Amino acid sequence: MLESSKKPWQSKTIVVNALMALGALFYAPMSDWISANPGAVASAWSVLGILLRLISKDKVSLSE
Repeated sequence: MLESSKKPWQSKTIVVNALMALGALFYAPMSDWISANPGAVASAWSVLGILLRLISKDKVSLSE
């Protein structure tokens, strides 16, 4: 069976992580909230990562 793969920008997990990082870097209210609530952020991030992993079907690959 041939295993399918996708490019990194097609990964929901990578896109969500990139959006969170960009939001924290460039949107001060988000950065402030993350700094004030590290436990909530860690918990939410973990749950989101698990959910995204459960719905993911393909592996991420940099090569064809």
